[in-house]
Parts: sequence; C-alpha cells; structure tokens
Amino acid sequence: AKYASFALNAVIDTQKELSWCPTPDCKFAFIYEAVADAQARDELNCPLCKKHYCLRCKVAYHDGISCKAFQLTHDAKKLDDAFYAFAEGKKFKQCPHCAFWVERSEGCDHMSCRCGKSFCYKCGGIYGACECRRLQMQEHLRQQEARRARLREQARVRRERQREQRAREQKRLAKVLMQEV
Repeated sequence: AKYASFALNAVIDTQKELSWCPTPDCKFAFIYEAVADAQARDELNCPLCKKHYCLRCKVAYHDGISCKAFQLTHDAKKLDDAFYAFAEGKKFKQCPHCAFWVERSEGCDHMSCRCGKSFCYKCGGIYGACECRRLQMQEHLRQQEARRARLREQARVRRERQREQRAREQKRLAKVLMQEV
C-alpha cells in the first residue's frame, strides 16, 4: 500500500494535467484543464476537505471578483510600489521603532506613533535629542536675537527722532521768546 501510494504521488506530480487539492495533506487529485477564456470560472470544490479554491489564482475562491481584478488587488509588490509612489511626495514617514507609516498634517517635527514612541519627523532620531532639534533651537535663538536687534534699532531711531523733535521745538520756542523780548 505504501509503494502504491508513493507511485501514485510520483505519477500525479509528473503529469501536467493532474494536480492535487491545494489544502495541505489533502489526498484529492484531479484532472486540471486550464480554461483559456478569462471570463470562465477555474474553481475546485474539493470533495474530501470541502474547501473551495480558485485554480487560476491558486487561493481560496474569491467569489464576486474576477481573477484579473483579484490579481491586480492582491499583488503585494505592485501594491507596495504603488504605496511608495503615493507616499513619496506626501508627508509620510516611517516610525523608526515599529515601521508604521505616519503622516504629518501640520505643526512641529515632533511625531508620536501609535507604538507610543516619539521621533523627529525630519531625521527620524529621538525627538529633542537629535541634531535637527539642536539646529532648530539654534535657529530659533538666532531669530529671537535678530528680532531683539531690530527692536533695539527701532527704539534707537525713535529716540533719535524724539530728540530731533524736541530740539526743533526748543528752537521754535526760543525764537518766539526772542521776539517777545
């Protein structure tokens, strides 16, 4: 019996038109004639394990969707490539801790992921301890100092104008007083 089983398996494995049920350990073999018509249904209802398969796609039967549509929506590489192309120009980054994709819609570079970790949107480093944050703080301090310098200059110009205005007012008053005397 063991030899007969082995011989049968060898024959089925070498025959192009013979195939096994895709369910692991199912012993059902059948004659498979691929249907050339794309609209035809290539399906197997296994009488032994009672599973339903699409033989063209080699997966559990996808009722209500054509093989072409199923293959387009279930090709992992194509889906990944499409997502990367979509994400490339957007505001998506991967969390360096769990690789989950996050999107920055507004605000600062501090990102909080669903895994509970935080990271810098610009460089992916630990937010607050990364080079970006240090450079950002330096730029912020530089901008604050530049603003203070502008305000000091504006105050100096205002004081100078006030001095000039007072000097003109004093000259005018002195002229009026000289005329009265």
